[in-house]
Amino acid sequence: ARPSDRLISVGDLVSKGPDSRSVLEWAVKAKNLECVLGNHELRLRRHWRAGTKSAEKSHDEATYRQ
Repeated sequence: ARPSDRLISVGDLVSKGPDSRSVLEWAVKAKNLECVLGNHELRLRRHWRAGTKSAEKSHDEATYRQ
């Protein structure tokens, strides 16, 4: 990648993969990254702020454990 390159995420970085935590750690450190929150991030943020856990989707529990 060149310093002038831009990476744009259109959401859903978390949830269905085996290591959402590492993906988020990578995104925080990434240079020139712009993110749009997807429905997975919005659901996770909503429950994190409320101090609750969601079982809305079968993959949610694995994401919360990370």
